[in-house]
Amino acid sequence: MWEAYVVAVEEGVALGVSVLCLVVYPPHAHPTYACKYSTPSPWHRLFYVACAIFSIVVQVADVVKTHGHCFAFFTTWNFILQIGFWTWSIVDHRASSRLRLVLFDVLWPSSILVAGVVWGILYPAVVIAHEEAKLLNWISYCQHGINTVLLCIEWILSDARHMSWRASAFLVLFATVYVIFAWILHESTPQGFWPYPFLAIDRPLSPLVYLCLLVLQLVAFSVTLFGASLRSRAASQPAKDDSESSVRLLDEAA
Repeated sequence: MWEAYVVAVEEGVALGVSVLCLVVYPPHAHPTYACKYSTPSPWHRLFYVACAIFSIVVQVADVVKTHGHCFAFFTTWNFILQIGFWTWSIVDHRASSRLRLVLFDVLWPSSILVAGVVWGILYPAVVIAHEEAKLLNWISYCQHGINTVLLCIEWILSDARHMSWRASAFLVLFATVYVIFAWILHESTPQGFWPYPFLAIDRPLSPLVYLCLLVLQLVAFSVTLFGASLRSRAASQPAKDDSESSVRLLDEAA
């Protein structure tokens, strides 16, 4: 069982480092979350309402279908946070909440990661087991695809802005807390149930699997961070060009 001890050390380090980073470098204190952004238009607010209703309906349907067993899966944890984000966006009329922006910066890479793991790792496994129906259903499509598209639309509709690496600590903490929950669930069920087979800690490759999951979290965050940076630069370029043109015209007039 040496694998379990190594995995425990990995998750302990991830938990400790993420908490320390959040205490020393709180994301909402970063200047990028302190900037003023434009107030959402009526159509944008209607989009929030539609997303909130859609997400709630999907989650309720999942709870009914699985008799509540869906709460054992990270997909549901992530989806519930998305419901919180859409609801928060409805009441944040001026789009002035820093923590709401931080939450988005955590949810988007998390949703990308969930979709990638489900369709890239879990789906091939259920195909081999001839259990495709577990993932090929409308609830799964909504939780492992459409939700990510909606977050992408929100990113496009919102003002261009940078992201801070500080928010990645929340992403790591969120995933680590879920892993601890999965361990507790495994130990408290008679059959030793694992929500995801790759979370098993009694295999020689388990430490490497957990390390790869951590790396994938940071990769997903890096992708969204890079995308936000490119968009911010593209948005600021026209303003810079207009400013230079104005200075040039003033020089010529003088």
